[in-house]
Amino acid sequence: VNIPIERAVRPLFASVPIEPDVQTNSGTEGRMYLIVLDSLHTSPLNALKVKSLAKKFIEENLAANDIAAVVFTQGTSNASQDFTNNKRLLLQAVDRLIGMKSPGRTATLIEEVNSRIGRQPGDPVRDPIEFERAYNARQSMDRVRLLSEFMAGVRGRRKAMLLFGEGIEYDYTNILASSPASGVLETVRDAIGTATRANVAIYAIDPRGLANPDLDLTFAIPRSKTV
Repeated sequence: VNIPIERAVRPLFASVPIEPDVQTNSGTEGRMYLIVLDSLHTSPLNALKVKSLAKKFIEENLAANDIAAVVFTQGTSNASQDFTNNKRLLLQAVDRLIGMKSPGRTATLIEEVNSRIGRQPGDPVRDPIEFERAYNARQSMDRVRLLSEFMAGVRGRRKAMLLFGEGIEYDYTNILASSPASGVLETVRDAIGTATRANVAIYAIDPRGLANPDLDLTFAIPRSKTV
């Protein structure tokens, strides 16, 4: 498939292309991007990284004949930005991201162990916010499913979903050890199946990268401990 990539014309006296004051349906149809900012699985510490990555993609990879939208997994509807090729509006929507991720499971378990007075060796340690993690996981995956259903009705454009976030922090494969796991697993399967039927390519971008996978654990260890 050959999709022409159009570049906006930038005058010599301007640092960026000038926004057009009229809209037209003529010209070559480009690509469609749905930028999903997973606020439920983005920690406040990494929110700036997510914003930086999303802005970099918009500024460097969005062609003049492409359109994109910015949506969130949690938040008010007026924070999102509908499909447009106006980079300024898209960048403004990205700036409205607020990281709402719960503390990491491993760090929570460590804190639970340290906070229990009189705990005996061998006593089970449970995640106190397990149901919150399961709820957030279902919310995010259900959002992906609904967005994929919407994009299924789009014809004539190559479409892709860019999912920015740190991923679901919930072991939904261990359905025997956790009661909410089966519900989360079903939601994940529905989201993947819907995206596949809608021919929507999903690209997941983790702001943490591969530099320091223990970063979340380090920040969550009590201050009295030495890292």
